[in-house]
Amino acid sequence: MAGRSPAGVILAAGKGTRMKSSLPKGLHQICGLSVLQHIVRAFQDAGVDRPVVVVGHDAIRAHLGDGVDYAVQEEQLGTGHAALMAREALADHDGPVLVTPGDTPLMTAESFRRLIDKQLESGAAMVLATNEFPDPTGYGRIIRDESSRPVDIIEEKDCTPEQRALKEANPSMYCFDCKFLFEALPTLSDDNAQGEYYLTDMLKATVRHGRQAEAILFPDVDEFLGINDRWQLATAAAIMRERILKKHALAGVGIVDP
Repeated sequence: MAGRSPAGVILAAGKGTRMKSSLPKGLHQICGLSVLQHIVRAFQDAGVDRPVVVVGHDAIRAHLGDGVDYAVQEEQLGTGHAALMAREALADHDGPVLVTPGDTPLMTAESFRRLIDKQLESGAAMVLATNEFPDPTGYGRIIRDESSRPVDIIEEKDCTPEQRALKEANPSMYCFDCKFLFEALPTLSDDNAQGEYYLTDMLKATVRHGRQAEAILFPDVDEFLGINDRWQLATAAAIMRERILKKHALAGVGIVDP
């Protein structure tokens, strides 16, 4: 996987217990495809030929087949640890690498491409997507310095009251310089409220290593919706159906009842 073409990592090893299902979270369906199939398709449309899917379930491997590569996370030690599991699969890659959770089926190839292009143009070690959420509950908050540069992401459980009041939050979509990603991931600490290795700490690591970090503020909050329970699954399905209908309507199809 050498060269400057983009690589991609999809973090799909979580159990998804809030779905109240024996089916892994990424295998639940939206508009005829699984959540993971939507993400793989968007990655491939953005130029990632063979995404690396980090799994903890044999069912995911059986479902996605041989169109992607796999890495296994045996222990659930956090998102930073999960991303590190892809190191061997991407050992020869020199270029940008997208990293995204495996529960965001509404992300588009265009948005992934924006992250890739920003990394290539700027040479940044890390480019992250951000949103200004009306209610950022559950999301890590973006900390910026006096020059408005992103310098840290604080998970909500670790936030002070002042940090918790911030609206700009982290939907967990990143594009890294691949070499830097796998050099810095082993330096992360699990000294936090969850006792886990947070991928979000890569922003602090980027600053600590004296490297450049960039952020892109995306206006569409819906695109970054994560699927954690059945209601969020239904909400995402409604948004996707509306997208499909709108595309047909703009192409000249009469939609009687959207």
